[in-house]
Amino acid sequence: MPKVSILCNTYNHEAYIAQCLDGFLAQTTTFEVEILIHDDASTDHTPQILQDYAQRYPDRFKLWLQRENQFSQGVGIIDLNLSRASGEYIAVCDGDDYWCDPLKLQRQVDYLDAHPECSLTVHAHRVILASDPNQATDQLYNPNECTVSLHDILKVPAAQFAYSSYLFRRNDADYPAAYRTLGFTDLPRLIYSASIGVVHYDPRVQSVYRRGVPNSFVYRNVANRQSALLNIQRRVAFYTALREELPQERALLDQHVQESTLYLASKSRNVKLLFQTAKNIGYTKIPLSRWIVLLSDLLFPQLIYAYRQHKRQNTLA
Repeated sequence: MPKVSILCNTYNHEAYIAQCLDGFLAQTTTFEVEILIHDDASTDHTPQILQDYAQRYPDRFKLWLQRENQFSQGVGIIDLNLSRASGEYIAVCDGDDYWCDPLKLQRQVDYLDAHPECSLTVHAHRVILASDPNQATDQLYNPNECTVSLHDILKVPAAQFAYSSYLFRRNDADYPAAYRTLGFTDLPRLIYSASIGVVHYDPRVQSVYRRGVPNSFVYRNVANRQSALLNIQRRVAFYTALREELPQERALLDQHVQESTLYLASKSRNVKLLFQTAKNIGYTKIPLSRWIVLLSDLLFPQLIYAYRQHKRQNTLA
């Protein structure tokens, strides 16, 4: 029985998948690990690369090669792969990212074994550009090892840690329906884990996030206006639903609902919704810099979209 199930979802990652798989194989552990790869009907050479690794390491990799793309049909591909896992712990890493420390899994498992109150352990990561891997920056939440509270996690409306750094208990894998309204997993997993236990942070850089990959989940969610609007609508629904799940953080969640609604109004060019939401918040409570961004999105949507796309693919910010 494996101690850890590694879940890897991939789609058209032929340029990156070998580095990802090598990071799995490089792990030095005292326990058994299963590597579960789900390919979402890639149209490039990703399936062939996966099959080559599976032939060379038949006892290490378990492949699931889809013939039809599940993501485009609204299927939760993370849940699909999770359903195959038999390990006590779950580690995750998408096919365009990779692990850069051979002791990553051992350290994290040792910590969870020794701390039953811990529901999730994460670590620092490096960000590189897909267009230029030599451009890199290390992302440290804190220079010291620490635990992270639910309130601190909710202060930022985005996951503060790379998904490739997550290790959590299989028994905690499922979470309430309210957490599923966002449409992706890293932020809901982080918030849910903080709500049921302790989130532990290790400041050592042990994985790499590749920014600006055209086929990434982030890119596909902002690749066109309709997808971007749907993503914002889901964010409003997500924080609205969490107000019932986490009543002790209601004030902070209300702020996120209002901010997301402002963003939705500006992106959808809904002037009435924008100013009604601003009125509810209080016009003077919205900083001038935020007004500039909102009105720019409202008045110059194509220009702002092009700028953000360029920044997303060509900068580490």
